Amino acid sequence: CTLPLDVITKLASSFGGGIAGRREMCGAVSGMLLAIGCIRGHAIPESAEQKQAHYALNRTAMEKFEEKLGTIICRERLEKNKIGENNVFTCREICEIAADIAAEIIG
Repeated sequence: CTLPLDVITKLASSFGGGIAGRREMCGAVSGMLLAIGCIRGHAIPESAEQKQAHYALNRTAMEKFEEKLGTIICRERLEKNKIGENNVFTCREICEIAADIAAEIIG
């Protein structure tokens, strides 16, 4: 799935701050799942088998993210950073971790 950088940037522009600054699901997780879907997503929504296989990939990616960072929730990760629990990660580092996981899942 190849898109121009400006399109990718626009697609991901709402993901900052835990989706539109609400500190809910980490935008890096959303971007990771978007990338996985772009490459390994299903094109026939009516196919329960394809949908479940794709969801399994997404769950695996999210579990790997949680293993590394402790949570997929932005506000929880920021709180962990604040108290120094499970190391401190910048948003850039978190995005890099998510990208690495997506690359692993995409294969």
